[in-house]
Amino acid sequence: MLEYKAVWYGSRLVVAPRSYASSTTCSGCGSVKETLSLDERVYRCRVCGAEIDRDLNAARNLASVAGSSPETVNACGTAVSPVGNDGPVVVIQESERVSTFR
Repeated sequence: MLEYKAVWYGSRLVVAPRSYASSTTCSGCGSVKETLSLDERVYRCRVCGAEIDRDLNAARNLASVAGSSPETVNACGTAVSPVGNDGPVVVIQESERVSTFR
């Protein structure tokens, strides 16, 4: 259903692996807790000391996964070329419409 809706709206769907520990991974430093019971509503990291609502922590981790997925289509709907080691290149596409104001 999500894939269908993403195509329908021209969106990109990024699916995290089923085994991804979004709730037990610290969104601050990336350390993973061994266990996190369902009654623990606040995630407390023993490594960096972060304290955050467990659902917000998981949401930040999933947003990070989605943001790290490379874009395959640009804003104009055309395929994106792979970028070399020099980093991204900014290209401004000008409109082909010509208007004359007199």
